[in-house]
Amino acid sequence: GTEVVFSCGGSMVNSVIAAAQAAEDKWVIGVDVDQAGLYDKVLTSAVKGLAPSVERVLGQFYEGKWDDELKDTAQNLGAAEDATGLPTADNSWRFRNFTKDEYNSLFEDVAAGRIDIDATTAGNMDDAEAWATIDGNLSHITIELDK
Repeated sequence: GTEVVFSCGGSMVNSVIAAAQAAEDKWVIGVDVDQAGLYDKVLTSAVKGLAPSVERVLGQFYEGKWDDELKDTAQNLGAAEDATGLPTADNSWRFRNFTKDEYNSLFEDVAAGRIDIDATTAGNMDDAEAWATIDGNLSHITIELDK
């Protein structure tokens, strides 16, 4: 059957894409930037909103917030900050039964907080019980690929 692999790590994606390019019914989710234009087996990409993220932090820095809010901290940025998403250019959209309008509506709901995404993970990912809990909460979707 068709398999989709999300390697979720910068240079790791290169070997995953190479394997998918050489195989039948294998697809990849690209990482960091839109990689669909580079390979025909990239279904979509989990992109980082690098410009909005950098602009946000530089803005905070120049507002004098380094010592009070930025130093020794991490910020979790997501849809609300335009710091993540899927590419929606025509040459990047390879879904058949999930439209750009449906994606944009879903993204707006996430960004506005109408849909809450649980970002917690178990402390010990070697724990079989933790994996069972995670797997039990996953919903499975069926997609048709635009080959």
